Amino acid sequence: MPHHLFTLLALVAALVGLPAFAAEDYLPADLRSRVEQLKVDRLNIPTNQTNAKARAELTWQWVNAFALDNRYVPVNATQVIAFVLANPS
Repeated sequence: MPHHLFTLLALVAALVGLPAFAAEDYLPADLRSRVEQLKVDRLNIPTNQTNAKARAELTWQWVNAFALDNRYVPVNATQVIAFVLANPS
């Protein structure tokens, strides 16, 4: 597996470990639904060259919503996602 796909998978796995819902959810309902589906999908379908771009786009939206809610985002998180989006193969 290329290094950037492994890193994206690790980022998704780290985000999956976060509590799904707070008292007031920071994600809009449609994004929450897609994030919850990603959490299920990653267990059944590994991140690969076919689904990496779609997962990176969703993770980008998720990380941005997380950051806009004043939550900590690792420094290199957006760099990894941007790399996958710029180099999908």
